[in-house]
Amino acid sequence: MKSVENKISFQFPNANEGMFINEKLFIFLDKTRSLHLLDLEKGTLIKLDSIQKYSVSADNRYLITLEQNKKENLLLIRNFEGKILEMIVGVKEYKMNNFGNALVGFIDNQEIKSILLIKLGAVISKFKILEGSQEIYSNLTWSESSGSLAFLAQNSKQNQNKLFHYLVKQNKLSEFIPQSTEDFPEGFQVSAIPNTLTISPDDSRLIFNISKTLKSEILDPVQIWNTNDAVVYSEKVHSGELDNTLITVSWQPQNAIFLKITDKDRPYCTLNSSKDFALVFGFNKGKPQYDENRKVDYYVTDLRTGYQHLLLEDHQMGLHNTSMSSRGTYIAYLSNNEWWVYDFKTKVKIKLANTDNRNFENIEYAQGKKSYGIGGWSSDEKYILLYDRFDIWKASIDGKKTSKITRGSEKKIKFRIVPDDKKVFFPNSGNIGQELDLDKPITLSATGENKTGFFLLSPRGELKEISYGKSLHSKISKSINADKFIYITQSYDSPPSLVYLNPNTQEKKLVFQSNMHHFNYNWGRQEFIKYKNSANEELNGTLYYPFNYDATSNYPMLVFVYEELSYRNLYYTNPSRYNLTGFNLSSLTAAGYFVLMPDIKYKIGDTGFSAVDCVLAATKKVIESGIIDKERIALMGQSFGGYETNFIVTQTNLFKTAISGVSIFDLERMYLSISESAGKPELWRFESQQWRMGTSLFEGRENYERNSPSTYVESIKTPMLIWSGAEDRQVNPDQSVALYLALRRLEKKGILLMYPTESHSLMLKKSQIDLYNRLNDWLAFYLKNEPPKDWIKKGLQ
Repeated sequence: MKSVENKISFQFPNANEGMFINEKLFIFLDKTRSLHLLDLEKGTLIKLDSIQKYSVSADNRYLITLEQNKKENLLLIRNFEGKILEMIVGVKEYKMNNFGNALVGFIDNQEIKSILLIKLGAVISKFKILEGSQEIYSNLTWSESSGSLAFLAQNSKQNQNKLFHYLVKQNKLSEFIPQSTEDFPEGFQVSAIPNTLTISPDDSRLIFNISKTLKSEILDPVQIWNTNDAVVYSEKVHSGELDNTLITVSWQPQNAIFLKITDKDRPYCTLNSSKDFALVFGFNKGKPQYDENRKVDYYVTDLRTGYQHLLLEDHQMGLHNTSMSSRGTYIAYLSNNEWWVYDFKTKVKIKLANTDNRNFENIEYAQGKKSYGIGGWSSDEKYILLYDRFDIWKASIDGKKTSKITRGSEKKIKFRIVPDDKKVFFPNSGNIGQELDLDKPITLSATGENKTGFFLLSPRGELKEISYGKSLHSKISKSINADKFIYITQSYDSPPSLVYLNPNTQEKKLVFQSNMHHFNYNWGRQEFIKYKNSANEELNGTLYYPFNYDATSNYPMLVFVYEELSYRNLYYTNPSRYNLTGFNLSSLTAAGYFVLMPDIKYKIGDTGFSAVDCVLAATKKVIESGIIDKERIALMGQSFGGYETNFIVTQTNLFKTAISGVSIFDLERMYLSISESAGKPELWRFESQQWRMGTSLFEGRENYERNSPSTYVESIKTPMLIWSGAEDRQVNPDQSVALYLALRRLEKKGILLMYPTESHSLMLKKSQIDLYNRLNDWLAFYLKNEPPKDWIKKGLQ
């Protein structure tokens, strides 16, 4: 921690959960669960041990701690002089309300168990809400208004869960009794799954799940997979849809209204922020679909009355394509490149003005259209802010006017609203947009070519630069009471640093510089290159030089591929042996290699040959410069980049060796497979996503075969190092095994590294070090003519 006004600073090893108290105190926990209270004026430190959890009242008057001694849990309330004002024995858990002026706790004193409400005013007051002997209380939940709370009581002897709602001001406790509730399904009870209970802001409604009391123990002797199923059997298993054990419901305690929100046909729902309307949908209607985001029918359910009607038919799912207003009045959705809003209460649809002739759809892949997204909603819900490729548009909800409020397209700068840390999350919350006060300046991020930064957008539409330049800017934060900012900046040759800035005075200070030792070592440099593919389209690439580059020498080069990589040219990479995929840019340049990262532009239906075209063009551009040895170039890629690596070496002998990680070898084999991570058929990846084939295998079999490495495997002359995780649930390791078997049968040079307990990325440090070392051994042998290590000699002799 460091002052931005003087040289006072403190260091707290292994600290977390820190917070300021009136800029006079700083509180944090350490890894031993000790709580430290630092007096910033005096420099004195108070330490409290065995703290499980802590909170501070909103008026900064009280410190609340949940502590554990040898015999029992204690809830203690202190003032900030350290004096204990209250001590409550047996508190297992507590939860503060949103206003920070009250808490509810669950007390277990062996024979007696209770729920206690504590109000934190000028005087601390306590109220016992409920007491019993057999119950175990859980799921303590406050409403956003802090006007009510809810909790579960689980009775182990009766094997049932009780749900309670308590109105604080009225001191009224209500119990939900399923047996006397009309329409409550037989064989169900209130679910005790954590974090699934929520209360409407007006305190009138509880929304929760109910679950089957007993699952069927009779297993079907056979799985039935129908070709006309909208969702395949394996995906139903993965989502739990076959069991249908959960139903989302609402209960209004004051008028005893109970509603089932979801059902067997529409088992999913999202709520608006006022929790009086729900969007419900299911996947089982209609024909099978093969897009990344399914098209579904959205129904609106009025949780006040239970009335339900169809809102959108065959609407494509996805967070970018819908947004609910921050106050809960509207939902916005993109339909045929037009933005619409729907008023939940009036049931009126309004088309936003002039959005039909703007390119708000992001056509990134073959058929996978989605919008560029929504920046937020005005706090009065009169406007919504929309994104196109570069700019932000302000659209009036009444549909009368839409205007562009940034000018990014002219300079190819993408402006986006910096999200705050107040995004609304609650069980079943929909994509609720950020609330924006348009009468105050809004902080924007800006991304240009090899530049990033932040700007302030004034209510009058004027842009004021905070910081913008050839570095990667991130994690900006504004002082609550002043126009002062801190943010992180980094670049390829400069580690991340924390910067303080007052844009009004242009006062700028370096608060903290990470990796100070970096500046004691040599570092490479980068060069941005331009090249053209066969369609004469100009593309970008980044060439990284070795640390000790000597213009009189020729160097080996590694080409690393994965779609577009130019966005990474502003990132600092710390040299390390610990990498998820074995690739570490700075370690390679430190070892004396050039590294090239080219961008690839794809032709629909010709993914593999697009990669060959662009990668060879970029590589030959570097060869022409004369700074590398064209006989010592390696190719490397991971996942989709591994597929590109596999395909490229079937079409060229330019590379001395190739390294392919967790890759795809046979397109047809993967197309007709099911993802283990989601139970979903992989067809969508090819028809409308990353593989960009644009059609099904059966409509475009020639293109699938033409772009599959397996088709040309006989042509491979490049020695290959292949690696995979045996537990990979994203790309089946059988793909790597198939490539290995093909190379083995064709008597070609190759080695497969299979990590038995790893998945799509290596998570264990021992695996990371092993792969890092083997990659370096392999490159040193092929690109530096060093003697082969024993494992290489054995595999290639």
